[in-house]
Amino acid sequence: MNLLYAIILLFLITKIKANEVPSSNYELLNESASNIANIVYHVCGNKTKYTDCTCINDTIECKPSKNHGYHYWFDNFNPPFTTSNIQILNESFIPKNVIFIDNKIKKLQNDKFLSGHESNVETLHFIINNLKEIENGTFDKFTSLRTLDLSYNFLTNISASVFTKKLGSTLTSLKISYNEFPHFSSIDLSNMEKLEELELISIGVNELYENFIFPKSLSNLKSLDISFNLIQKMNDDIFVNLVNLETLKLYNNELFLLPKSFYSLKNLRHLDLIVSAISSLNKTQLSNFTKLETFNLTHSNLERIEDCTFCDKPNLKNVMLYGNEKLSYIHENAFGNLNNNGIQSLETFSLEFCNLSMIPENLLNWQDLKEFGLGNNPFICNCSMTWLINDILSPTHSINLKSFISEQHQSFSVDYKMQNPEENGFKCFGPLALKNIPFSHISQKLCSNKSNEKPKIIYFKENVSIITVIFVLAACAFTFMLGIFIAPIVRRFYQSKKQDAGFINQNFMDEINVEDFDVEKSFY
Repeated sequence: MNLLYAIILLFLITKIKANEVPSSNYELLNESASNIANIVYHVCGNKTKYTDCTCINDTIECKPSKNHGYHYWFDNFNPPFTTSNIQILNESFIPKNVIFIDNKIKKLQNDKFLSGHESNVETLHFIINNLKEIENGTFDKFTSLRTLDLSYNFLTNISASVFTKKLGSTLTSLKISYNEFPHFSSIDLSNMEKLEELELISIGVNELYENFIFPKSLSNLKSLDISFNLIQKMNDDIFVNLVNLETLKLYNNELFLLPKSFYSLKNLRHLDLIVSAISSLNKTQLSNFTKLETFNLTHSNLERIEDCTFCDKPNLKNVMLYGNEKLSYIHENAFGNLNNNGIQSLETFSLEFCNLSMIPENLLNWQDLKEFGLGNNPFICNCSMTWLINDILSPTHSINLKSFISEQHQSFSVDYKMQNPEENGFKCFGPLALKNIPFSHISQKLCSNKSNEKPKIIYFKENVSIITVIFVLAACAFTFMLGIFIAPIVRRFYQSKKQDAGFINQNFMDEINVEDFDVEKSFY
């Protein structure tokens, strides 16, 4: 009996605590779709009240709670939210950052989203919520909203009635990546006049970009990310209205050349083209980017970098070209170093995991770089590479080698352990006598007689002794003198043979002597 009373008492206590809150996410687990519009979630209560979201400082986060342990029914488990209609219990709490993540909210309703507190919200992240529809004017009361993230949902259309002028008057950052828009025209950005950052990553657009132009309303845009959209072609004027754009990200695209549309981006400072089909770079393609600071073309089909490609870039600081496994040629003057027009501002540079047999010593002023990576290339260890081999072997290391990429092509910087350079891709691919030999095992006497000249062509130098030179000259002199003495004898013998042959084959008169024969022959 005592056990039965204890169970009943525990049940009553649990029921009383549950009744302290008008409704909870747990109670709404089995609500029908018709009742979802009337659901209210209570958040930001005191310690004695159980609520559905966590409220810390000025941030509200609403997401399903996780089960813990084997007896998970003793935990406060919340299933996914089905609506964004929340009510704040603590009147003193001021929400500035609101996060809804990993829920099942298919529709955002006007006037049922943080009712009464909209004007305080500065950032709103509505991510992975199965969102398909947003009612017109839903964001109009969010008069302080600066950042809006609607990524990882199922949106197919956003009109100017959703992205209104009221929203556009405050919003500076918009992220609507990983949705299902059929066309770029399905996203109306005509009211986004204050926007500075725009992310449209993998938005599901399946059209060619030949007929699309970003609107004039985006003239204040500074950062644009349109990665993972498999872009093949672009309208030449697609960026013409983005006069203040400084950062452009085009990861995983199918562009074979830098498009002409880039020429209008005269204020561009950061260009990222990771995983691209671009096979070559030249001066013309990058000529308009005079303010460029960072250039990233990694893990692509790049094969050649031509003369003066990076010339006239006085602000260029970072160039990342690692992971281009077809890159076998880079012109020695690619950075203008041979014309005394080198880039003084360059700080970091990487050519790791490419197909380069040699790195030109004159390519850059290596000692001026803060860090650079060159490992894991098929190096031919000859006189053209002694500048790098000798520096690695030197205890002082005048150049600052780094690894910007691991063997798994990860993008983080790791210091080379100079005491074990063979572990970092610095070994010989050729010639055959040095194949697979780490730089650390090569003698510093390699090409020790190399002059200060820095050749462009890879070759081997061999030492020639003075004795060998004297012997060759003596042999040549002996051969010449021998020829002088033997030549008249051979010539006389040859003439005698010709004379005998003439007498045998013709009926000459007895009076004709040898001298007459010679005269007659010389005449003819």
